[in-house]
Formats: sequence, C-alpha cells, structure tokens
Amino acid sequence: MTRFTILLVPAAFAVLIGTADDTRAEGAGSSLRPSPDAALYAYGYNRRPYPLEPGPHLFVDWRYVNPGHVSYRYRGQRIQRDRPEEYGPEINSEIEVLPRDVPTGIRIEVQPAGKLGPVISNDRPWEYFTPYVNLIHHGGKYLLFYNTTTYRLGRSSEGYMVCYAESEDGLSYRKPPLGQVEFQGSRENNIVLGPGVCRYGIHGPAIFVDPGAEPAERFKAIYQAAVDQATVERMQADHPESVTPASKDGTALMGAVSPDGIRWRELEEPLMGHVSDTGTTAYWDERLGRYVGYFRMGVWGRRMIGRAETTDFRRWPRPEMVLAPDPSESAWVDYYTNGRAFYPGTSTMHLMFPMIYHRNLDTSTVRVAASLAGRIWNFLPGGPVLEPGPEGAFDAGCLFPGAGLAEIPGGRVVLPYVGFAVPHKFPRLSPLGEIAFAVWPKQRLSALVADEEGTFVTNPLSSRGKTLWLNFDAGRNGSVRVEVMGVDGRSLAECDTLSGDRLSQQVTWKGRPDLGIDPGQAFRLRFQLRGARLFAFEMR
Repeated sequence: MTRFTILLVPAAFAVLIGTADDTRAEGAGSSLRPSPDAALYAYGYNRRPYPLEPGPHLFVDWRYVNPGHVSYRYRGQRIQRDRPEEYGPEINSEIEVLPRDVPTGIRIEVQPAGKLGPVISNDRPWEYFTPYVNLIHHGGKYLLFYNTTTYRLGRSSEGYMVCYAESEDGLSYRKPPLGQVEFQGSRENNIVLGPGVCRYGIHGPAIFVDPGAEPAERFKAIYQAAVDQATVERMQADHPESVTPASKDGTALMGAVSPDGIRWRELEEPLMGHVSDTGTTAYWDERLGRYVGYFRMGVWGRRMIGRAETTDFRRWPRPEMVLAPDPSESAWVDYYTNGRAFYPGTSTMHLMFPMIYHRNLDTSTVRVAASLAGRIWNFLPGGPVLEPGPEGAFDAGCLFPGAGLAEIPGGRVVLPYVGFAVPHKFPRLSPLGEIAFAVWPKQRLSALVADEEGTFVTNPLSSRGKTLWLNFDAGRNGSVRVEVMGVDGRSLAECDTLSGDRLSQQVTWKGRPDLGIDPGQAFRLRFQLRGARLFAFEMR
C-alpha cells in the first residue's frame, strides 16, 4: 500500500506526494501525479531557512538571491499603507522610499564551453552513423554508451545498436570486446544492445544508474522502437494514460535492465506508446521518489521537449510539454534533443543542454537551461555555449549534445556531444558522428556577474557546514567580500578581500575561518562584488 506524506505548507497549497521508499511497485496509472507546487515543496523550497545540501551551489538562477523589498517612512516612522486614516495627503512630499536588500549591479550569464576531442572515432564496421551518446561516471570509471548504426550506401542496415566504451581518466576510452551481441557472425565487439536483445530496434536510448534498484536492474534504458500495431492497441486498451496519438503507427518506448551496463535484458511490454526519435534522458529523482524522463514532443511539425514521471519504471504516463520555442526564437528553430542532467555531486542543480536545430541552415547549436525542480525551465542569458567548428572540422556541420555531465581530473566538467562534419540532413555518404566533450572549468557553467559594483543578500539559509568556500574570478582589479549578517566580527569591513581567479577559496574575516554560527542555525550572507564573476559557493 502506498504511504503518503502530508507536507506542512499553507492551506491553499497543501498536497500529498508519495515518499521515496514507497515507489518501487506502484503503477503509473494508479499513482498520484503531484502538482508542480508539490515538486517545489518536495525539494524543500518552501522551507525557511532553506537547508543547503552538501556540495556546490551554482548561480544558474536567482534561487539564492533575495529580491529585496521597498518600505516607506514619514519622519522616521514606517507608514502602514492600509491605514490612510492616520495620515493626510499633505505628507506626500515628505514620504521617503527605502529600498532594502534589493540586488544591484548583477546579472546571470552562461559561460561558453571549450572542446575536447574527439575522444571516440567511428572506426569499427558497425559504427557508420552515430547521433546519440550517454556519459555515466560510476564505480570509478567513465562509461560511454553511444547509439550507432551499420548503414552503408546500397546495403541494408542491421539497425541501430548501442556500443560501450570505458575510461579511468575520462579522456582515453577503450572499446572492449564484450561477447554480448553478434555482428556479422562474430561477438568480438563492444555492442551491448542490439539484435538478439532488442526485438524491435533501439533508437535514442536514455541509459542511467538507478541507485536504489535491485542489483539485477541497477542499470536501466529507455528507447524508441518500432513495435507491432497489435501491441500499441493492447496498450491503448489496458493503459490509455500511457499512449499518445503519435504512437498510432506502431511506435513505442521500450525498456531494458542490466546489472552492469553490459549484460542487458529487454522488458516484455513497452513502457509508453509515443514517438521520441531523439536522444531521450531519464533518471531516478530521490526527492520526488519517482523516475523522470524527458522526451521529444511536437506540434505542427516543430520539435519540442516533454517530461513524464512515474513510480513504476515499467509503466509511464504520457509526457507533458515543458520547453517549446516561443516568439523570442527565430521561426525556423526546433528544440531537438534535451541533454538533461544534474550538476555532478548535487540533487537540486537541474540543467538541460538542448540541441537548438536551425532549419534555415540545417545546423545546430547548444544552449543551457535551468530548473528548480525539473518541471519549469528557463534558458540562461548569454546565447549558445557550443557551436559548430570551422570548415573541415569533425563538427563543422552540426552538433548533437548528449546526456550526462561528469567531472574529470584537472578541475574540469564535461558534457559529451556528437559532431557531424556535414549538416544534419546532408546525404550520409561517409561515416558520421565522432564523440567529443564540451568542457568547462569546474562549476563554471554560469556566473553571477558584476561588471562594476554589485551587491546582493541571500535568502535565509541553513547548513551543517561552518565554513564558506567560493568559486570566482575577480581578476587583478576586482574583489569579492562577504558578510554574515547579524554576526559580530563577520562584517564586510572585516572580511579578508578575495581577488584573483580561484576555483575554490575559503572566506575568512581577519583570519577567522568560520561563519560564527552553529550548524543548522539560520543565516544570511551579503555579497559585495567589484569587477567579479561569482560561479558557485559551498559550505563545508
């Protein structure tokens, strides 16, 4: 039986959501689908002070920045705006406006990525065309799962397959012979999903680690397949909430499970009747206690991004639109893939790296979007973070961002992507799809920027940590100072000035390293920036 938790929130927003430990057997059709408000409360955003989780906190939105407020005073006394009988209109000229804690001189700006690679070339007979890739850091290794096909001009195709590569350092990958799937009479290859495992084919797979699953199903995959019409009709009759009109031609999303990402077993029945011919992503959300997936959707031929969640991996409801081109976009733009990921080491930093497909030139760029709880998404200001390379480069034609952010040695974070040397729809007369990485310095996907003087105050926070560490770039002439508001000895004037370019530096006040508060105690921070970029903060 499902257990529910009543969240203590204002009556107008009281909701019920399933707790994380009740969710492994509940079906999507019978499970309660939380409202968007419920997701925000499950993430603790209704709590004041907000409890910071361990790990870095990136400035990808305004969640940590208090918007401030304005009050009015008359001869030193605060005026109650709804008590007009106490004053007359003659005082209007003497009323003072007093903004308090309103941020000044700051903005959020996404940071462009560099490029590493290619790290994997399509140099095997079964790797003629590769569009989609998943990166997973698990068990001390970096695992790449990439969707490829054996298509050759003038020959029939064996269909799409998934290949496996691994690395200890995140950069040098090997393709081990795994003996799992037969190709042209031999199992000496690195194919892990394909003929013999996937009955109906495999396209655009989402592959992820399910941390709470039984060992035999620790790895999971969701992918598009061409099932028979009878299967779709059976789904429509038995689970209509899992079927979209787009599946009428016999297209569905299948699932597979594995103990190690190498030995896979396809599930008997489809998970959803839907067309998602793109790079799908999925994960287990520990705060919602649900599986969450992001899929392709479309209206009038324009590609968009949808989201679905379920308590039962084997049964998914129809996805709902969460990100679509709006009038601020050019008329020829699609949102092709989604590239959704958590920032490594966090469970609240929801990021998305959509492929922005430009139909006018048949090419693509990559942008970054962020979300509080994975439902409502906003693009970060600053334009594309990744663009095609120069003529002759492996990625000169277009880019397909993959799924999975990971930190690699050297203080860097990477996102896999596939580069095509020709435009997306250009005739595929030669092998396409080399895998490379978009790369940023650690935690530096986005910055809170003060070109000159900037100030802001955080919302009320709490933490088990007692020291504050910042990731920032203030150059030679810039600076960062921090005040712990209301705490003696922790003022802006007493803060030891931070300058230079630092991935991680502790904040101190006249040499004192702690915030002067007890673990779990509420606090607010005031930041003063001068010519600086603040990327992230962390409590330790």
